[in-house]
Amino acid sequence: MKSIRIIAVTIFLLIIISAGTLVALSYYFNNSTDEMSEEVIVFPVEKGASFNGIASDLEESGLIRSALFLKIFNKITGSDKLIKTGSYNIDKKLTSLQIVNQLVEGKQKLLSVVIPEGITTRQIAEIFENAGVADGDSFVRAAGDGSLLSSYGIHADTLEGFLFPDTYSFQQNFPAEKVVEHMVSVFFSKLETVYSDYSMLTNNQIYEKIILSSIIEKEYRVPEEASKMASVFYNRIDQGWPLQSCATIVYVLTEEQLKEHPDRILFSDLEIDSEFNTYQNKGLPPAPISNPGVVALDAVFNPAQTDYMFFVVEDINIGTHTFTKRLSDHNQARADYINNFRSK
Repeated sequence: MKSIRIIAVTIFLLIIISAGTLVALSYYFNNSTDEMSEEVIVFPVEKGASFNGIASDLEESGLIRSALFLKIFNKITGSDKLIKTGSYNIDKKLTSLQIVNQLVEGKQKLLSVVIPEGITTRQIAEIFENAGVADGDSFVRAAGDGSLLSSYGIHADTLEGFLFPDTYSFQQNFPAEKVVEHMVSVFFSKLETVYSDYSMLTNNQIYEKIILSSIIEKEYRVPEEASKMASVFYNRIDQGWPLQSCATIVYVLTEEQLKEHPDRILFSDLEIDSEFNTYQNKGLPPAPISNPGVVALDAVFNPAQTDYMFFVVEDINIGTHTFTKRLSDHNQARADYINNFRSK
């Protein structure tokens, strides 16, 4: 009887010891590989990767103590069915289970992408593709999605002009449609700050102002001059004059004819047959020629009140212009610029 009690106590103690050992081992293998580390490692999870392969890669990267620990954890929880593909910034001081949780929640590494003012949809698509955010062709198709255009009341073929230039952060291989939708939503939030009553305008009025903003974006270099440039173009439209914007000629050459950006515009370029040629056609071109930023939008929605009809470059290095009312004054300002340029 006494021997049975001894055996029972022994077994009980072994169970307690084994359980304690298991808890200790679990704590050890789950614990961070370096609790004091500030290092962050970029860890990719490829499409179709197995959980066992991911666990082994995590161990090889020095992010976890034991791949076997995670494999056992996966057998119990089925975490492999929840892990999302993508690229992750993983902190070395995270525990093994915290890392798995990050992969399950899909908290991926974000790619910071700068979209400068004044570029076209095609150029934006190239930037996002080169950054690894979204496929370029998919981005262009998404920018021409009729349902998205309709949802914003934009009666056009594409969202050119409504893709707000800014610094964006997206996950790798993010859906192009979501990228486009976000850029358009940012555009309208920025427009709200520029002109809070824009919703009082008709869709056509808004679109015309975006077209003009896209031209101003390509014309100005000194922000203080943008609103005066807008006033010149508004005055020309009111008088039934052609806009004669060199920016539209550059658009024809680079976007329609797919040529390199010209060093200078030739007289023969001014005669190109295109709806976007504002030397040959009066009024606005049929669509935006770029995606404008806040300065250009503000200039067009809140233009200066002037009777200027002309502007010509004054200092090519600074980017300032001379604004005039009469053609004779404009020609004199143009001659002055040419003489000053030749004298340098």
